Amino acid sequence: MYYGIKLLVDEELAPYVMVSRSIGIDDLLYPSDYYGELPNETKWIPLKIKNRPLYGLGKLTDNDRIRVVKLWRLTDKMYFNPLKREITDAVKANIDYLNAIEEEAISFLKGIDRYGTVLINVSGGKDSTAAAQLGVLAGYRKALFLDTGLEFPETIETIEKLVDKLGLELIRIDVGDTFWKALNTYGPPARDYRWCCKIIKFRFLARVLKKKFDKIVSIVGQRRYESTARLLAGRLAPSGSTAFDYLAAPIQNWTSLEVFMYLLYRDLPINPLYMMGYERIGCYLCPTSRLAEIDAVRKTHEKLWRRWYNYLYGFAREHGLPREWVDYDFWRWRFSYPGEIRVFIKRLGLKSTDLLVKIMSDVASISVEADLEYGLCKTLYLHNIIAIDLDKYLRYLKITGLNGVKRNGYVEIVFEDDKVRVFSNGKIELCIRDEKKLKRIIERAAPMIYDQ
Repeated sequence: MYYGIKLLVDEELAPYVMVSRSIGIDDLLYPSDYYGELPNETKWIPLKIKNRPLYGLGKLTDNDRIRVVKLWRLTDKMYFNPLKREITDAVKANIDYLNAIEEEAISFLKGIDRYGTVLINVSGGKDSTAAAQLGVLAGYRKALFLDTGLEFPETIETIEKLVDKLGLELIRIDVGDTFWKALNTYGPPARDYRWCCKIIKFRFLARVLKKKFDKIVSIVGQRRYESTARLLAGRLAPSGSTAFDYLAAPIQNWTSLEVFMYLLYRDLPINPLYMMGYERIGCYLCPTSRLAEIDAVRKTHEKLWRRWYNYLYGFAREHGLPREWVDYDFWRWRFSYPGEIRVFIKRLGLKSTDLLVKIMSDVASISVEADLEYGLCKTLYLHNIIAIDLDKYLRYLKITGLNGVKRNGYVEIVFEDDKVRVFSNGKIELCIRDEKKLKRIIERAAPMIYDQ
């Protein structure tokens, strides 16, 4: 931030250097070109050009040299508005706007019941709360809450307050200890192995709801700014899960600020977790959580987190994994680590491949067999599999964009010139000409078996 750098320099709030000569972008500054204090814990350093209204940002290289990354001119004095403003002031100033986006969302929701029974999905988060209010204003009352057994107590309280305020007819599905029991089969969930969503969410939802309703349209708090996938999703679109037929997103185009203002405008309950530093509300041990949120759980809900970490340390001991696998949250990946994580693991004196192999040793074994058409085929035997429902597996495959054909006792998936056969007993035959594609194909085909 331009004025942020100016403030750091002018108020001497952080280490910075005064540059004694003219400079430009990408210039390399030697110690003789500047004077001042260098930072200890970062490579980035603010720059001020002596006797000129120029500020910049530099990056430290070796031998205390600095590469000029940014440079700009700031001649005016900084002005800070002394008036203190609250978000409630923003609400008052934008009532007409909030009414307009509310009317537009209600108009969108009216008539979606022609696609099926409308259920308002409540989760205790800000987005689903706003969507629930809009759903009620559009004339819908049936609501759904799935208690995964991994919810924050604040989330449960927020949902109870919302149900009372809006007069919702709540269908509550409680899965109990299903997650903790399933750990014995699947191991810890991961960013690239989210079996938990299928086991404790979609499976229970489908099992309960499909007995009650034929077609279901779920009103959700989905917003386009949350992820690329949600940006590309339609505002009313077929659901990717087997629990719902359609998803309706009335606040698809709303910003986070608009959501918070709307909650205050309509006096709706706000989950107190947001005031504790949480950005998203969901299962407290979700592997997709940011490290900052994982750290927040450690501090604000120590008892909950201790139960999860005791399990992880036990899993690590059983599989010969080092404590770092738990301490640095490497458990959040199952099949492969991102590049920056691999670098960090190496810095700790560990091998990322060793960690992954030790996790997988409890899941699968592999052998090589002959195939008349393809030559050698690799055969993967998945452990803890008694029987695979091939019809279910076919449905789940569609979520990944893969197409399979059910044969006598197995499902065949064709990848370009290669093919994979998934048998009902947990055996997978991978007949692949190019070994480089093996890992990618396993990552797409195998997890869907456990996701049943």
